[in-house]
Amino acid sequence: MIEKVTHHLPHLRRHARSLLGTQELGDRLVLNLLDHLLSNEQSAAIQLNSRQDLFKAFSSFANLSQGHALPVKTGQQSDKHFSKLSPLPRQAFLLNTIEAFSVTEIAEILELEEEDVKGLISKAEKDITRQVKTSVLIIEDEALIAMDLEEMVEELGHDVIGIARTRNETLKHIDMSQPGLVLADVQLADGSSGIDAVGDILQRFDVPVIFITAFPEKLLVGDKPEPAFLISKPFKQSHLKGLISQALLFAKDK
Repeated sequence: MIEKVTHHLPHLRRHARSLLGTQELGDRLVLNLLDHLLSNEQSAAIQLNSRQDLFKAFSSFANLSQGHALPVKTGQQSDKHFSKLSPLPRQAFLLNTIEAFSVTEIAEILELEEEDVKGLISKAEKDITRQVKTSVLIIEDEALIAMDLEEMVEELGHDVIGIARTRNETLKHIDMSQPGLVLADVQLADGSSGIDAVGDILQRFDVPVIFITAFPEKLLVGDKPEPAFLISKPFKQSHLKGLISQALLFAKDK
């Protein structure tokens, strides 16, 4: 039974670590789950055929779907932020943004309705925003997309300090104010490069960057460093919102 999902165990360990705050506590809970599945006769009724099945078994074993408190031990700043979220929103948010499960899959894992899952993810995003609220610079030459991004960022509770359409405009903005997050397109209005514009910023100060592009192949070429946060156009707002929260959380660990 367990053999079918063994290759998914590293993902489950990552998830447990994020939930509990340390590798030690996360691994201990995963090991307890495996012992339970191997020794408990009732576990024979559990079907483990996929990554989703494994995460559902973990959630049920840890009573996470019932909203029970998690013994989170904080280490990195992102762990401290996660620990301030109540169990269910934290679980739903991590399943969606880190483990890339869909809302439908999360509803199955947590044994909830899809609308409830959407509400939990939204609550987590709002709670996280209150903790890591920041200023955002948008580097985007398409006016409609730039306005959509501005509206979405402000809905999350962050402040937009400016919208740059070219590399030179980017330099002017950062001369006036230092953003806490950058959302950047790759191809800009005058033929200049959003990659170069971000390079200019990172030469001056460290800041998390999310590239939003229709040309991900221009960034994923095997050279180092590659962007940690990348989303392709067209994108879903829900995915980008989650990525923004994730980028800001883990930026606090540096």
